[in-house]
Amino acid sequence: IFEENQYTLQTTAQGQGIVARDSDGPYEHGMVVRLTAEPMSGWVFDRWQGDVPVDEAENLSVAITMDQDKSVVANFEEEGNDIYLPLIENP
Repeated sequence: IFEENQYTLQTTAQGQGIVARDSDGPYEHGMVVRLTAEPMSGWVFDRWQGDVPVDEAENLSVAITMDQDKSVVANFEEEGNDIYLPLIENP
């Protein structure tokens, strides 16, 4: 008897935000799960880490194809924490 594998998807938020998903697991082999990063007030989404396609790491929403157990982290940063240094040219 052939049984479909079922997989889990662990999501974590680093900083102040949540990870929303379009469906709850466990997930069948080949199922696509859409994750969306939702920053809290005063925070912005930075990037995804873990089992995320490299070319989607900075997208607010990503599609994860379930073919094994996976783990994904959404990284959030406080707004306004970027430091910009002026470029000063020597005469």
